[in-house]
Amino acid sequence: MISFIIINIGQMFRKIINFLNSMYVRIIISGKSHSLRCHFPIKINNPQMISIGKNVRIYENVWLNCYKNKKNKINLTIDDNVSIGRFSQINAWEDVVIKKNVLISENVYISDVSHNYFKKNIKTKFTKPKKILINDNVWLGRNVMILPGVIIGSNSVVSANSLVNKSIPSNCIVAGNPAKIVKKISKKKLR
Repeated sequence: MISFIIINIGQMFRKIINFLNSMYVRIIISGKSHSLRCHFPIKINNPQMISIGKNVRIYENVWLNCYKNKKNKINLTIDDNVSIGRFSQINAWEDVVIKKNVLISENVYISDVSHNYFKKNIKTKFTKPKKILINDNVWLGRNVMILPGVIIGSNSVVSANSLVNKSIPSNCIVAGNPAKIVKKISKKKLR
């Protein structure tokens, strides 16, 4: 009986922390989303560079990493009804857009910039950022990696453990490293 009470108090405390965290994130992010739900803890760099729509859920240990640009332009746009799974990371140095009804599973990595290196002393340098666009109704499976310059078409599914280094058309399922189309989704099945 006592352990049941302790578990309920722990769950209630966790809900309070998540609620307060969601309120804090709503205040610091420019989208001023009314129905944003965040699970503690999350890490946000330069929250003023992010716009978030309605009914967005961000699970614990997500990292939203935005570069502060001179124009104060929004780098990361997350539209309505998006869910971002635990341990995911989004790097938005210039332009990452996630449209409506996108499901991002756990441990997904999305970045519009990459590293270069020079052989002398192996100095690293960032490449020029390339826009990433994830269109409506997309599902990104667990451990997916989206590289710079990728556009994912509407109603597409990216299978778990896939590396997406080229754009994907609408209405298809892709898998692999690098990701390749494994199946087209008929428009009849989408209805």
